[in-house]
Amino acid sequence: MPAELTVRPATPDDDPDRIFDLLWQLAPSDDRPDPDALAGAWRDLHAQPGRTLLLAFLGPRLVGTVDTLVVPNLTHGARPFMLVENVVVDEAARRRGWPAR
Repeated sequence: MPAELTVRPATPDDDPDRIFDLLWQLAPSDDRPDPDALAGAWRDLHAQPGRTLLLAFLGPRLVGTVDTLVVPNLTHGARPFMLVENVVVDEAARRRGWPAR
């Protein structure tokens, strides 16, 4: 039986190194941040109102991310809008279609 896909918001208890390993597939020429910088960015991400980093797992394996930020807005009836960034699917999990059967 194939592993089940689950998606959930990241929590401060998640391992930012593990998430960075996946995000590195988006920008492999980037230098890895030093541990203090990565930990600081991780804290700041969780402290930012309206920000949610979604994590996708196949069983226990992290296979995807999407970083969202809901932004207050003065136009369009003062309805907020969402920025979507850092959409990554692990190379080994791409082109499989979903739901997997």
